[in-house]
Amino acid sequence: DGRPTGYGRGVYVGEYRGTPELFHDGGHGGYRAWLGRYPESRLSIALLCNTVVPDVTALGRRVADVLLPPTAPERRAAA
Repeated sequence: DGRPTGYGRGVYVGEYRGTPELFHDGGHGGYRAWLGRYPESRLSIALLCNTVVPDVTALGRRVADVLLPPTAPERRAAA
């Protein structure tokens, strides 16, 4: 019906911490994988887990939290 869904062709499209985020997650037989892309920061993160991770997207975003540059409000608070 034309409404945005945040998902297209196997990839979730949205924002995380105010920056564009594209990601895909999946798993099979005790394995989990996640690939996230933050184009404005020129950052890609790939996780390959040989165990069942309850929320692989949350794990990927924890890695992104360490690697992404601070957002504007965080910069102002640190100044």
